[in-house]
Amino acid sequence: MGRRFVLMAIGMLLLVLCINTALSAEVMRWHINLGTGYGIEHFSFEKPNEFIRELNKWTLNVSRIDLNLEPIGDSFTSYSIDWRVDLNPRWRIGLDLNYLPIKEVTGNGEIYNELPDNGWHSVSVDTDIKTNLGIANLVFYYNLNPGKRFTPFLSAGLGYYFLKLDGSYHFFEDTFTPPEDYEYKTLSESVSISDSDIGYALGAGINWRVLKWHFDVDIALSANYNFAPKLNGEAMVEENEGFSSLPVTPGPFTVDVSGSGYKIWTAVRF
Repeated sequence: MGRRFVLMAIGMLLLVLCINTALSAEVMRWHINLGTGYGIEHFSFEKPNEFIRELNKWTLNVSRIDLNLEPIGDSFTSYSIDWRVDLNPRWRIGLDLNYLPIKEVTGNGEIYNELPDNGWHSVSVDTDIKTNLGIANLVFYYNLNPGKRFTPFLSAGLGYYFLKLDGSYHFFEDTFTPPEDYEYKTLSESVSISDSDIGYALGAGINWRVLKWHFDVDIALSANYNFAPKLNGEAMVEENEGFSSLPVTPGPFTVDVSGSGYKIWTAVRF
């Protein structure tokens, strides 16, 4: 997969260089742009959110413990480091590294009841879901109003998506009825995704040259839509003693991280 991304990136770079050569009448010296970005990404975590709903429902039905797990959601903050090169007044190529720190979902609960003759009945449950998403974008930009302080632009490029999700669920119930009657039930399930693939993105925005000096300072606003691949995961039963039904059906599943994004970007141009 990494080789495929490199080959596609080289192909895009060669395409841009060909365009740049064809427009040689506008050629100027290359400029390097270094900056950081802050954005909001919208996409559906439908399957993981479905798992969370089922964990809440199943746990409440079998134990009366309300885990009250919150869904992962569908809007996420992104932070980026960006490198861009102005090939000429109209064309720019850039590499953006984006990190989305998606919130951790945790929940636990416990019930303990005393029974006659020093017996007991207890239930404990614990769950934890950690998610990280990274996106690397190789993008080229076309400036519609080159050389002006306010420059609208169009963009298109490739995106490399990496998603890692680790989720675990543990349920334990035991009952002791004196003198020697001891029973227990236990269930452990896991949900995991560790996958990557290539998609593409289309967008538009506007660039504002705030400062023109020995170096320039730019601020840009952009909107884009990511046509992302479906990434693969699997739900597994690690241990089951005594339960005929399960909160999460084991087997493979997919997560689609396609969606829209909005970004503000600040950079120094040399």
